[in-house]
Amino acid sequence: MNLMYRNYRHVNSVQELADLSLYSSSGFKKQFYRVFGHSPSSWLRDRKSALILQDLNSSSLRIKEIADKYNFSSVSSFSTFCRKNFGSPPGKIRSGKTGKTGLCKKG
Repeated sequence: MNLMYRNYRHVNSVQELADLSLYSSSGFKKQFYRVFGHSPSSWLRDRKSALILQDLNSSSLRIKEIADKYNFSSVSSFSTFCRKNFGSPPGKIRSGKTGKTGLCKKG
């Protein structure tokens, strides 16, 4: 668990976490689910989403800088991620015009 919490901000994929833990991909996924009760991909997405919301709501970084920080290929793909996971584009989240509580959309 400690390894995951120390490193999730520095990886871009579940495979990178598996490599850090010295497990095979399938072994890592089984062990991860046993410990966390979630798939590593959903856990990593939820953590990334929380960090993105934090940056949108409280940092002075421009939206492009946030997209770059989280390794999105473009602002457009970042905006798609925000719409899918938060229900609004990043500009509306930042301006507080979403009416959202900051929780990820499910589904």
